[in-house]
Parts: sequence; structure tokens; C-alpha cells
Amino acid sequence: MSLLESEIDVQHLLLYHRLLEQPLGRAVQAYLADPGIETAVPVARALWEAELSLRDYIIDVARYDENPFTRAAERGNVSEGMLTAARHDLYILGRLAHLRLEADLPLPPDREPSTALARSLAATWDWRAFAEELAADIRAGGAGDRGRYHAFRWENGAMQGIRHPDPIRLEDLVGNEEAKALVVRNTEQFLRGLPANNLLLYGDRGTGKSSTVKALLHRYGDQGLRLVEVRREDVSRLGDVMRALQDLPQRFILFLDDLSFEETETGYKSFKAVLEGSLERRPPNVVVYATSNRRHLVRERRSDRQVGGGDDLNPKETVEEIVSLADRFGMTIIFTSPDQEQYLQIVMSLAAKRGIDMPPEELRRQALQWSLWHNGRSGRTARQFIDDLCGRLGIPVC
Repeated sequence: MSLLESEIDVQHLLLYHRLLEQPLGRAVQAYLADPGIETAVPVARALWEAELSLRDYIIDVARYDENPFTRAAERGNVSEGMLTAARHDLYILGRLAHLRLEADLPLPPDREPSTALARSLAATWDWRAFAEELAADIRAGGAGDRGRYHAFRWENGAMQGIRHPDPIRLEDLVGNEEAKALVVRNTEQFLRGLPANNLLLYGDRGTGKSSTVKALLHRYGDQGLRLVEVRREDVSRLGDVMRALQDLPQRFILFLDDLSFEETETGYKSFKAVLEGSLERRPPNVVVYATSNRRHLVRERRSDRQVGGGDDLNPKETVEEIVSLADRFGMTIIFTSPDQEQYLQIVMSLAAKRGIDMPPEELRRQALQWSLWHNGRSGRTARQFIDDLCGRLGIPVC
């Protein structure tokens, strides 16, 4: 065993001990106890499974593991004692990151470090001097998955990171400029810690409501914005979601896409209380952005608006209850379908961004024909037409 290996004792990790519970951690412990081809193979297998070199795997652990040190760093309250413990662990991790297996096995290559901190860690095995810099980086970007990801899905009572969120950007969206500007203004107020409203984005299908919300992530993710998609069936648990996020330093948009309720459902009543009306206030770092094709979110029957209609003894009160749900959103922002010229402007803009070289008149003709055959005129229809056109023209990246 080399001198370097003799100085690595991963079992002495104080804060980053979760590494020992991972397949690579267990394999490394076995290898350090008895270096050889038999114990090196499980290490190599774990690295190929992660598609990372040992150095890059351990750098990721140092930055994205969630433990007492990274959580304290995220909140900006790292004590000197915590820094001392972090330096102790970083010394072990730095040695481990630069370990070379004695067995001659093909391993994943080192990747090019993407940050200044990663470059520093890759260049040396003694990481103790980088404890403060690591804490500052975590403070700026978030601990654990909150630093690794900007988009999440709420599942099984926890946030699950989305590795490849929709790449749509605000600059890609053409039309409904006033509506988008209202969403952007409210979001920027929210990020600055100023009063901001829950938003209901209402309008016809395909008008860019959902895309506008998703595009916010790419403009403001580096400023601490996080987007959490909450499924319709979890709406009744929205209070639990807010409580889970309220003590975190990031700013969270809870995204409820294509939200609507049937009149027989009761879940919207608890949702209404969470928006406004509950004794428990909404955390200042959380807002709700919902999209819907229904102005009042709950399906209304004609009989609800007819005096004496149906079995309801108080139809007016029923209507008021339905309407009051949408009223709990501070702002209702309307997205309208484009007319023919606006639709063609969207097509032309998307075609230019995708590098499609086609005579304008032919592009217009095909775009109008597509709208007649598929889903009418909308931003979504325009994008679907361009996607199809890219495929037919053999343009690989669209």
C-alpha cells in the first residue's frame, strides 16, 4: 500500500459520512483495506455506473452532498467548529479524489472542471484551505440537490430534481408581450424580497402560459429561483410543501400546470385556504403560479347561474364560492391566441432561430396549411410545425 493510501481513512469522515453508504464508498473502503484487482473492480464498476472519474465523483460529493456543514453554509451560519470539522473531512476527500488504483483498469476520464472551485480542487490533493471558499459557493448556489438542480417535481413528500428541464427561454416566446412582462415583473419583485402575488395564467391552449413559467428558470435560476412542479393530485398537500420550503434561502415558485377542478371535487376548498384565508401565512420565499384554460378553475354548470336551477337551494352562493377560488390569486394574467399575422410572425421567428432556409412565401403557405390541419393557430402549433419542418429538412438540432 502506498503512503497516500495509508493516509486515507474514509471511516473517519465526520460530516460527509453518507459517502460510506453509497456503492462507491463501500467499494473504496474494501479496496483501501486490501488493494488488488479483486477489490479494484467494484470501484471501477461504480465509477462507470456514475460515468465519472474518481476525482470528479469526489468533487461532486464535496459540493453537492447535503450534511450539517453544507446546510449551515447554505444559510450562511457556519461556525468555526463546523469549519474545523469540514477541513478534517476535506483533507480525507482530497486524498481520496487523487487516489490511483494499483490495478491497471480502464476508468472514466477526468472531465474539464466547470467552475473555479472545481479547478482548484482538481489541481491539489489538500483541500483543507478551500473550506471557506466551498462554504461561500454553497451559500451562493444552494446545498445538495438545491445547488445541483433548478427544477424539481414534488413526489412522495419531497423534491425530486429534474436533470433536464425544458430548455425554453423567454427570448424564444413570441407574442403576449404584455402578459409576459407582468409575469417577469412579479417574479423580479419576488426575487428582490419585495411583495409579490400568486399568479393565475389563464387563456386558450397553446398560448405560452406554461412555457412562460418554465422559461423563468433559465433567466433567474442563477439568482436563487427554483421551480417546483406540483401535480394536481397533490394540491391538497400544498401547505405541507410550503412548510418544507419556508426555512430555505432560495425563492420557490410552486408550479401548478393546467389546473382545474370538477364541481363535485372538494380539494379546491383546501387549496383556496392555502392561497389566502388560512391562519398560517404563506412563506415569504414561496409563490404559486398556476396555469389554466378555465377562468375560474372550477367547471360551472349553466344551472349554477339559474335561480332555482338544479337541487342547489343557494345557487348564487355556489357561484360565489367557485369564483372566489380564482380571486385568491393576486393577479390573473390573460394569454390570448394569435391572429393569422401574429401566428406567422411566431413561425418566422422560430424558423430564423432554427436556421431554416426556405422562401418566406413557401414557409407562410406551409405554416397556414399546418394550422388548418392541426390544432388551429397558437404558439404551440407554430412550434410543432417548425419541429416537423426541421425533421423533414434533416436539421438535427431543433
